[in-house]
Amino acid sequence: MQNFSKTNSKFYGDLDIHMTLSDVFETLGSKKRNGWLVIAHEEQEACFYFDGNSVGLIDIPDTEISFIPEKLYYSSKISSEIYQKIQKQKTSFHFLENYVDKKEIAKLLDTIAFDEICKFFRWKKGYFYFIEESSMEGSAKKYPVSSMFDARDLLMEATRRWDEWAEIEKKIPRYEEIFQHNIMPQKEQPKDEPLGNIWYIAKEHTLEEIIHFSYFSSFTAYKIFSSLFSNKQLRVMTEEELLEYAKKEKINGNFYKETVAYRILYRKTPSNINIYDLLIESYKKQNRLEELKAFYQEIFNFLFTKNVPEYRIKAAKYLKNWKDILSANSQEAFQKRLLLLEMVLSKEIDASVIGIEAVSEGLSLIEQCLREKQDCMALETLKKLIQYAPEDISLRERMVKIALENKDSDELIQQYEAIAKIYEKQNNLGKTEEFYRKLLALSPARIDILPKIKSLSARKMNSVEQKRKLIYIVAISVIAIFLYICYSSYQSNIKEEMEAYKKEVFLAIERGDLDRASSLLQYLEEEEREKIAEKINAKWEDAEQQINYILGQADRLQEQGDMKAALKTLTQALKPSMPERFRQKILLRQGNIQESLSSFEKALSKAQSLEQKKDLENALQCYLEIWKDFKFKKIRERNQIKVPVILYINLPEVNVAMDNEPSLLYQSGNVLYCSPGFQKMTLSMTGYHNAIVYNAFFSAPETWISQEKNVYFLPGATKEVSLSKDIFASFPLGGQSEGELCYADNKVFMACKDDYVYAFENLQSQPSLKWKKKIGTSVSLSSSPCYYEKILYIKGNDGYFYALDTAQEEIPVVGKLPIEWSAMTNSFATASLAYKTLLFGSNTKLFALPLFHKEIRAWEPKWSFSASYPIKAPPAIFQDKAIVGGMDGFLYCFHILSGSLLWKYRIGFPILSYAAISENVAYIGVYGTLYAFEINRGTVLWTKEIGGIVEGAVEIGNNMVFVATYNRTLYAFSTKGEPVWDFKANGVLKTKPSANEKSVFICCEQGWLYTLDIKTGRLIWKYYIGDEYLSSPMIIENKILIGGKRLYTFLNN
Repeated sequence: MQNFSKTNSKFYGDLDIHMTLSDVFETLGSKKRNGWLVIAHEEQEACFYFDGNSVGLIDIPDTEISFIPEKLYYSSKISSEIYQKIQKQKTSFHFLENYVDKKEIAKLLDTIAFDEICKFFRWKKGYFYFIEESSMEGSAKKYPVSSMFDARDLLMEATRRWDEWAEIEKKIPRYEEIFQHNIMPQKEQPKDEPLGNIWYIAKEHTLEEIIHFSYFSSFTAYKIFSSLFSNKQLRVMTEEELLEYAKKEKINGNFYKETVAYRILYRKTPSNINIYDLLIESYKKQNRLEELKAFYQEIFNFLFTKNVPEYRIKAAKYLKNWKDILSANSQEAFQKRLLLLEMVLSKEIDASVIGIEAVSEGLSLIEQCLREKQDCMALETLKKLIQYAPEDISLRERMVKIALENKDSDELIQQYEAIAKIYEKQNNLGKTEEFYRKLLALSPARIDILPKIKSLSARKMNSVEQKRKLIYIVAISVIAIFLYICYSSYQSNIKEEMEAYKKEVFLAIERGDLDRASSLLQYLEEEEREKIAEKINAKWEDAEQQINYILGQADRLQEQGDMKAALKTLTQALKPSMPERFRQKILLRQGNIQESLSSFEKALSKAQSLEQKKDLENALQCYLEIWKDFKFKKIRERNQIKVPVILYINLPEVNVAMDNEPSLLYQSGNVLYCSPGFQKMTLSMTGYHNAIVYNAFFSAPETWISQEKNVYFLPGATKEVSLSKDIFASFPLGGQSEGELCYADNKVFMACKDDYVYAFENLQSQPSLKWKKKIGTSVSLSSSPCYYEKILYIKGNDGYFYALDTAQEEIPVVGKLPIEWSAMTNSFATASLAYKTLLFGSNTKLFALPLFHKEIRAWEPKWSFSASYPIKAPPAIFQDKAIVGGMDGFLYCFHILSGSLLWKYRIGFPILSYAAISENVAYIGVYGTLYAFEINRGTVLWTKEIGGIVEGAVEIGNNMVFVATYNRTLYAFSTKGEPVWDFKANGVLKTKPSANEKSVFICCEQGWLYTLDIKTGRLIWKYYIGDEYLSSPMIIENKILIGGKRLYTFLNN
């Protein structure tokens, strides 16, 4: 944003796992800041305006605004005629106000803006800064084009969308598919209703168009579309329908849609060549050359790799067409011409098929190679042309010219002989003789050519007069005599030289100069040569065995990875008297090793230097280049390389096991060293699902176990990894538990609707069932147990209050008190140990019952209190007082021993929850309000407004008061009534929150368990249990226990 500067910001930072966009929004919203928040990531940037707890988007992308006419048309907000007018004259969305109510446009802008803001919460990386409104000049201030939104509502909606998106994405097909109606709905929906809108748009449109044209949010559009598609009410077009659709759009002049249809057909049937031509024609009509080039590349690669002659011919034709749309002088066109020529010269295709003359095209390409100084390529092309057209003298003469320039006598001999033979076939005696003589001049040892020359001369002589023949015969005779004389003199000189050479050979053998001795052998007579050659060969064999031993020793050291020792062995073997060919072998091997070592040490030094500078990404790339380089493979130090990576994990520390190596304890954000070739590492922590990190340094693995959860790929030096929470243990119950857990005597007690009471032990390790007791038939326990001195108390829904003796093995019912029957309720008893009294409510009565003991004769209430409405909440006890709320809207305080009413307070709403007491203050939540009472006098110390009904009790911890409500919100206040934070859950909150020093735990009716930071209310982790009813979490040391259809245990780590 050009008018905003980060230098003016006092609140800024990076967006990552430590500070998400949700954290930034919560911070700004909770502090009710006013100003602009700028976020940026790579090429994308966005700006929001905050006004206290409200937020708005400054700019909406023009692309999204451009679809407003379609949104109005497909929802029947405007007619077809108006839509056509709008299409012709639109310049900005303000022109729509001539045809549509401004409120309608504003509503769409709000939907688009809300969508756009929600998308930003998917960012994992980036940075942000916040500019206070007070620090900005008036001219620089910008304000949202749409309405302002509640920041908390935005956060909740963004979280919901993100949670549901993965499931939606599984159901939707590819974005470029075009859809048709399949099963008509039983009842036609209006086009301005979500279901009808998506159904209407879907016909003959792609998914991308459906989302853009929808009158509703993109998320709603995706959900409805996935539902329609999953229920088979929509389907993708068949191949026949796509062809008809493309033809129709071509007639209508809509070439873009025609192209889309052909692209889908191409993807479905990649070997259908007819589709190729249709798609190419469509690209050309729209002048979409870059896409056309890419398509030529696709089909050429596909056809060329198929080992079918017809496909190869087609591939060549498309390659030529590809070349024709390129600039004639471009390097790309040049490469395509070379490839075509190669296909012709290798006889893969006939030149006439693609309409080129191979020799002419080849010479043209050779000239271009020479102009661009690509001499090697020019020479290779010329050789291939000669192989293709061996009888073409012009090609061979060009090769002769190059050979003369390069002084390549072997090539000259080959070409002279070939040209001579061609001319001989053509009966061109003069040219034939000319090139044979050139050949003889280059290779005098070719005596076999003389007869050919003589034959040619003889044939030429037959064509001249007899006199000239005689002259030629005489001349030849004179020459022959002269040659004979010269030859005799030559033989005499040869004998003298032979003796000198013989002496030189023996001297060379004595000093070990086998190269010199071998080179002189050719000058000796055959008999002498054979004798001396045997001695030289014996010497060669000895020398070769010694050199092979040295080379073998160096090879063994090299295979073992000790390149330096191999280099030392070769260096020590070099001696002045060593034959040259052996010297060259050792020098070549020595040079290769030296070059590899030098390159390795240089590359390793660079990687280590980058690592020391903390430039881990580039250091990693250097290490990987070393690892991939084949020439370093046998270097021992290369195989000992450990590359540095950093894992950012949502836990402070985890156990990391790499392949089959022992696991180690790793702290998040520290450097972790691993082999470049590791396959996978497993991250584990008790109470969490494992995370698997696969090696993707070179490429993503082709196969991995699809059943594995939490799979990540490590392509670079850093990676964010998240371990999701897991249930530590669970125990199945015979029915639903609707009451709270009771912890006493190192056991947890709970009651279920199956008439059983369960007791669990071993809570410090793996909770296990101690016993279970069925109280009776149709008791249908929905209350919570109460335990004191081996006696377990529980209220049944059959009109009885029970006492069970847990000290006896059979757990007998030792007390059974008839009480006023009530509808099933999870209200439970509370014990006053000081006064040996149990208090509990049943229907409209509150009972005070003595604790059961063996000597008791008649187990009867000490006193009871009758209210005008039912008492559903359990009592809370403070010293000698019992505090209980009734459905009549009164909060009562009784004396425990006498049952006398000390005070009552009219709240005015039915009281479902029970009070939490701390330091003579009782805290209780009622519909819409949290109260704090002074217990002795029954006076209200303070009240705070909250939203919704309160059923669960208030929790007190860390000098804070926590209360949960039906409107899905958990509120946190100080004990003085000052708001601290609030948290919105996915479902209704009916149970009591639980807190320890660091965290607050709460379950919602939708089956979620939430763990929040006690100071900030920030979500630490959540887990979907799925039960409709869950008890309040119970914290026992490092365990969190919850009752539902099972007893669930989580680790509090």
